[in-house]
Amino acid sequence: MRMQRLLVGLKHWLTPALAIVAAAACADSATGPGDELLLVQDINLDELARHVEGAARVDVTLYENGPVARRVVVKTGDELGGEEWLLGAVSGITAEGDAGVLALAFGVQVAFDVETEIVGLRGDAIGFDGLVAHVTEALSLGREPRIKAVRRAADAPQAPDDPSFRAVVLRLTDDAVPARLVLNADADNFARHPSPPPDGYLTLLNLPIELWVSAGRTELILDRDERREVAFEGIVRRVDAAEGVFVLHHGDHELVVRVLRETKLGFNETEIESLEPVARALEAGLTVRARGEGILHADRSGVILAIVVRFKTDDGREGVHFGGQVASFDLEAGTFTLVEGPTIVVGPETRLKVNGEPIDGLARVAAALGDGLKVFAFGEGTVEPGSDRILALFVRFEVDDGRDVVEFVGRVRSVNLEAGTFQIVEGPVIKVTDQTTYADGSALTSLAAVAEALEGGRAVFVSGCGTVLSREPPVIGANVLKFRVEG
Repeated sequence: MRMQRLLVGLKHWLTPALAIVAAAACADSATGPGDELLLVQDINLDELARHVEGAARVDVTLYENGPVARRVVVKTGDELGGEEWLLGAVSGITAEGDAGVLALAFGVQVAFDVETEIVGLRGDAIGFDGLVAHVTEALSLGREPRIKAVRRAADAPQAPDDPSFRAVVLRLTDDAVPARLVLNADADNFARHPSPPPDGYLTLLNLPIELWVSAGRTELILDRDERREVAFEGIVRRVDAAEGVFVLHHGDHELVVRVLRETKLGFNETEIESLEPVARALEAGLTVRARGEGILHADRSGVILAIVVRFKTDDGREGVHFGGQVASFDLEAGTFTLVEGPTIVVGPETRLKVNGEPIDGLARVAAALGDGLKVFAFGEGTVEPGSDRILALFVRFEVDDGRDVVEFVGRVRSVNLEAGTFQIVEGPVIKVTDQTTYADGSALTSLAAVAEALEGGRAVFVSGCGTVLSREPPVIGANVLKFRVEG
């Protein structure tokens, strides 16, 4: 089963009969909600071991805060000869001469050189130097750019303790989807844990990925190659939110996409739970574009069952990213200007954050700049017609008080209530003080609650930002924390 780039309007896929399906998106030919159960088969650890005994393709989706598998899809058949690839955020880069290495946040490294085909966010070739410049700048602004790294599959699965991955293609992406590894594996890559949890490990590229099947955190799926995975994109023509169906349009052709319970949806960088916001945008006269991945039935009915879909409003203006140090604020006009950069316009719909915390308005960051602190901003927007100003969709501010402000994310290993600290697995010690705040939506709001959750056998994950107090040993004073509990 090959991932195919499905641009709406390709006549190879979109037959005339599809227009009939599109016109009646809820007709009998469309895939019903129950059909999702026919596409895949849940399996257990014994069946996983049996399927990788010879060789199989494993498609592993990770949780965001560590090498723990959210889903493992086992694929057989002609998949073994296809491309292998990785998708994830870049946490570091080194480059010397005509070769370099990207460190991915989930724990593996990707080698590349001047022979690697490198594709930018706009689909253009940016080359070795362009990639190094883009990633270096993004990291300096506190961002972790995302990449998809592709290589040709070897004749045999790679040994579990071999960390090497040399990319023949690197593609920058702004899709905020979970990290994934799609690689060939065999019995050497799988091992049971003698004292669960976790129940076992799938070791790929020298990265032991935890399998928490009995706890319900890891889903194991057998893909019997009865479906085709496709990527799609186009302009949304109409939406039936009640039926979970939308129709994409390109030229004279239409494509029906059905949303399932498991489909991950995003709209203008915000997670959504249904198609209602998309329907309202269309009713307001806005143009909405969609891009995503899904499953095309082998019966070639043309209906796609969506795995992930990202919607964006499109008013015909040029979308741009911006970033840099802030030179000034104009609170009355609702704008700020970057040093040697454009003026950014903040409107009522602009989403704002400072040091990871949501804020309303520019007053707080303007005050920080007035106090002599350095303020940095990066975000995305559209170019205002007839000017060079940018109308911001979202802006993230970072206030620098002269000390290093860093972000951190990971799984909590332990808590020291007496010292007021907690330790991240293979990460720094985080110091909690009276100045530490907890972000909206944090499942826990005290160290005592974190300690209690750990003692109860639950997994606690944390993300946040803070100030470097010590580099050896690494200690960070927490500014903002957000905890998530599983199990």
